[in-house]
Amino acid sequence: RHLPRHTVRGTTGHSLRQMTRPANCIGWGLLVLVAVMPFHAFLSVSLGHILGHQSIIQAWKEVLIVLLSAATIVLILKEPARLERLRSHWALGALVLGLLALFIAFTRHTSAAASVFGLKTDIEFLVAGLIAALVASRELIHRLSKVVLIGAAVVAGFDLLQIFVLPPAFLTALGFGPPTILPYQHLRPGPPSLPFP
Repeated sequence: RHLPRHTVRGTTGHSLRQMTRPANCIGWGLLVLVAVMPFHAFLSVSLGHILGHQSIIQAWKEVLIVLLSAATIVLILKEPARLERLRSHWALGALVLGLLALFIAFTRHTSAAASVFGLKTDIEFLVAGLIAALVASRELIHRLSKVVLIGAAVVAGFDLLQIFVLPPAFLTALGFGPPTILPYQHLRPGPPSLPFP
């Protein structure tokens, strides 16, 4: 029996419908998130050094996730059947991890600010994963896979340039250092040691 033209099969066996326009917009937002995240530290430090307001620049991903979350809530209100996609073991696992992060954040003897920051760091990409599950299509999965591979290749290539070609202090001109992020570390002390990004 053939599948209807508007459905395709995902690797989990669940049908992945072609993305509607709202879901397509959310998908592009996820692509931006995945594409920029490998360069988050570099962009935050360098743009913060040049423009100032590094903390504001660092918050771009949180702002994007909040916008995507709001758009996803609107999408669910329009297409409640999408919630069926969350009836899976991994979605339950994400919920358990989120609750565990909540428990740890507020039972450790740290400041309220540190607890909130730690909780934010723990759950923001669980939220992004749930959003991705709600809007996933074969086309989006294909695009995300390409973006991940391209980003990994660029980061690996730049790391090799840092180790073998660029001067060790290359990133210090862009604001990297003890107050932010060390531009490199040595694998072992002594002149033969290579700078490791």
